[in-house]
Amino acid sequence: MGKLKDWADSNSQFITIEDGESLEIVYKGWKNVPNRFDTDKETIRYIFLVDGQEKYWENGSGRTARFFDEVKEGEPVKITRKGEGQKTKYELEPLIK
Repeated sequence: MGKLKDWADSNSQFITIEDGESLEIVYKGWKNVPNRFDTDKETIRYIFLVDGQEKYWENGSGRTARFFDEVKEGEPVKITRKGEGQKTKYELEPLIK
């Protein structure tokens, strides 16, 4: 990782996951927000604790919503990104069994 990428990641309010990368982070809850691409619709903003900072991940997938409906606030989760662009899929895994 380069210095500029480190700076961008630490200053962003959103988490960034590269293709093939996994993040282990703490789930802090969710809220409905306007969809940035279609303001007539809403999406879900998931809230996480990442390295002591609150960061967000917006995802409108029903599969993702069903997963996080079973996760309690304060529990760690693992998110793995597979693919790029519109072919991106995320593997979600609770880290507490």
